[in-house]
Amino acid sequence: MRVVIDGTDTRLEPRPGQCLRTLLREFGVHAVKKGCDTGDCGACTVLLDGVPTHSCVVPAHRAEGAEIRTASGVPDAVPEAFAAAGGFQCGFCTPGMVTTVTGLDRAPCARDGAPASRAAAMKGNLCRCTGYRAISDAIDGTVCTRRSGRIGDPVAAPASDRVVRGREPYTLDTDLTGCAHLAVLGSPHAHARIVSIDASRALAMDGVVAVLTHHDDPGRAFSAARHQNREDDPDDTRVLDRVLRYRGQRVAAVVAETAALARRACLEIDVTYEVLEPVFDPEVARAPAPRCCTATPPRRADRRPVPQPRGRLPRRGGGRGRAGWPRPPTSSGVRGGPRACSTRTWRRTRWSSGTSTAGPAGAGATGAGAWTCARPPRCRSWCATRSPTCSAWTGMPCGCTPPASAAGSAVSRR
Repeated sequence: MRVVIDGTDTRLEPRPGQCLRTLLREFGVHAVKKGCDTGDCGACTVLLDGVPTHSCVVPAHRAEGAEIRTASGVPDAVPEAFAAAGGFQCGFCTPGMVTTVTGLDRAPCARDGAPASRAAAMKGNLCRCTGYRAISDAIDGTVCTRRSGRIGDPVAAPASDRVVRGREPYTLDTDLTGCAHLAVLGSPHAHARIVSIDASRALAMDGVVAVLTHHDDPGRAFSAARHQNREDDPDDTRVLDRVLRYRGQRVAAVVAETAALARRACLEIDVTYEVLEPVFDPEVARAPAPRCCTATPPRRADRRPVPQPRGRLPRRGGGRGRAGWPRPPTSSGVRGGPRACSTRTWRRTRWSSGTSTAGPAGAGATGAGAWTCARPPRCRSWCATRSPTCSAWTGMPCGCTPPASAAGSAVSRR
């Protein structure tokens, strides 16, 4: 297939079903960005015989004999206007914007030979950063930046010229020559158990490097949630699980030399499922033992280390452990109370120095040197607001309660 790309006569060989965007990018034309794949965002816009066109929805073979212009090959006026106005932030959508503005007089929505209205012509190009004000300034020819200046001056971004021409590389523009590709086989069921899985046919395909299933899972659960307090998130997820709890959950992963080969190999994996009744009711899911979670009990993942206090803790007084850490108080069997922490968790407890109005017993004339527990709110160990030599035990904001026999007694804490 012969095409003219940015003024260069080129011969290309499109694959069956390949879109023009993918063909151009495989040829190294990275001014055409890969965005939505559905013709909505406009990041892949090119001028096809002068008409702004979303290349992701155009079959490549239809470009036979056409002239294709990208942001790298359009006249200088529009790219320079975008650079002068600072008409971008991340710049990913900018090459498509530049190409569309260049072809306003040939836009499909133009009528009677007049240029299309700005709103009608630009509605197919989306930007998630600028709020469109900077883009509107660029179309109006407003100059908002300078080439150089002092601190506080609106100096243009160093990459402006490359961004507006589509020459600034992004992650998807990285050369992947020699890299393997991974594709994931998703669950077709909302709730099921894998009875058997056979990947022999996929592994026999030339170019397939590996097939990973739940047999290869490391067996360590983790949390997919992200809250401020790490202990708020249950460790209930595995990389590859035998029990499937939603459609699309990972069943197997194929590593191959090309992305297309990895996807084809996924179809060669034979999986036998035992379909289970899914849980869609939140009240049922809150039951003590919801059916969707009992088949594979989650394990507790290793906690990230808690930062240790800086400086040196005082060693004087009884009840001190190795490196000056207070020894954990012994559990007195308080009914319904929290468990006493182990030596390991006590030593990992984060302490910060505070002050006491009464002053800890035996602390000298200063009356200072109290220790305040800074553990997370869901602490399961015993905590004291004073140093171990202090005779006062109180409950903590984290909810920890000292043993009843320890209240007012320094001996029981040693």
